[in-house]
Amino acid sequence: FMAGNKPITSKVKEIKKIAESNLIPVTFGDALWYGQKKSYILSGDKIMSILAKILRPRLSIFVLNVDGLYSDFKTKRLIYDMKDQQANIEEISMDVTGGMKRKVEEATRISKMGLKVFFVNGNKPQRIIDAVQKNKFEGTVFRG
Repeated sequence: FMAGNKPITSKVKEIKKIAESNLIPVTFGDALWYGQKKSYILSGDKIMSILAKILRPRLSIFVLNVDGLYSDFKTKRLIYDMKDQQANIEEISMDVTGGMKRKVEEATRISKMGLKVFFVNGNKPQRIIDAVQKNKFEGTVFRG
């Protein structure tokens, strides 16, 4: 999938073949070997940007353990549409891959490619279905 820090386009395109076989590709980040005793973290969020750039999907869905992006985490006031909104990003659960801040950065990058990006609570599977089927859904959408 990666050669050092560069994506291998032919390997990325294999993910499209998986989807065309009526399977749902699920990706996640990992530590990768860079060579010369060096390694790095390839986050699942960065993988989303790589897939979007090469495959140009109809939509990208970030599955979270919260309802979406909040303008105020304490009151859980949800931002439904990020096109004209500014988020106050609080780190919900920081990890080595960047937490919510990295997700917002990558979602913004993908939306600037003209693609829709959804933040959806994966603990409520119907919301994923609603986003895919273009129904009204509970979550945050980023529009390019």
